[in-house]
This record gives sequence, structure tokens and C-alpha cells, in this order.
Amino acid sequence: MSLRAATEADRDALARLHLASWRDAYTSVFSPEYLRHGAAAYMEHKWSKQPLAGEVFVVEYPDLVGFIALEARESYAFVENLHVAPEARSSGIGGALMISAFAWAQGKGYSALKLIVLEANTRGRAFYTRMGGVEEATPFMDPEFDPPVPARWVTWTGIDA
Repeated sequence: MSLRAATEADRDALARLHLASWRDAYTSVFSPEYLRHGAAAYMEHKWSKQPLAGEVFVVEYPDLVGFIALEARESYAFVENLHVAPEARSSGIGGALMISAFAWAQGKGYSALKLIVLEANTRGRAFYTRMGGVEEATPFMDPEFDPPVPARWVTWTGIDA
């Protein structure tokens, strides 16, 4: 297993992996029609614009099987996305990506890391809890999606320790 910073050459593989993950994990969130067609266009657009340098890390085994996209916010580091290929889940890849996020956040001087997880993503929610994340008790409607979907904030504090 190899963990490294993403490069321009990874863009297509990132879009494919992201789409495969959505198609597997979000069948109860998005319509089959959207997952078949609309999500592919969304991923193509997203990954043609996504900043990569020092903000996206990938795992290869030997192909790209996971990624994490990070963002520096004013008072915390933000995990914009973390996805693992459906066939590679429960193999330690997600944990390796989260550890890279903690290290990235520490290197930027943050003591808090946050992300938003969809309410329906019970597998992801359980993973983040196992990794020490604390969910906000009350879900909110995430406006990132049209229509908005229920989601929760997950927070890690004291990561500089």
C-alpha cells in the first residue's frame, strides 16, 4: 500500500473512484437515475477543478483505491472528501487516510479537524466514530446537494497533542 500526494495524472482515477463510492454508498440518498447519469457529470466537473497540490492524498494498492481531500479553513482543517473503493473497504485504507489528515492538519498548525457526513452514510459514520470523531447530536440539511440532504458535523479536537 502506497500513500502519496495526488498529481494531475490522478484526476480521471479520482473521478472514477469517487463515482464508484457514491454509487455504492448513496443508493438510499440519490435516485438511481442521478447515480447513473448526473453523478458522473458532477464528478467529471468537480475533479477537473479540484485543487490537488498538497491537499489531496491517494492510496494505491497497486491502483488508486482511496483518497482524501483536505481544505484549510479559518480555525480548523476540513476533510472535504474521503472515499475508498467499495472492494477495498475495511482494509485499513480509510484509517491510513485519516492519519494523513491528522498529520496534514498538525503541519498547518490546526488543533481541530472537521468533516460533514451524510446522515444515511451509517458505515462512514461508524468509521469516523471509531477514529475518535464526535458527531454533533442534531443533523442539518446539507445545501451542497440539490435537494439538500440530512448530514452531521464530525469533529476531532486536540489533534496537535
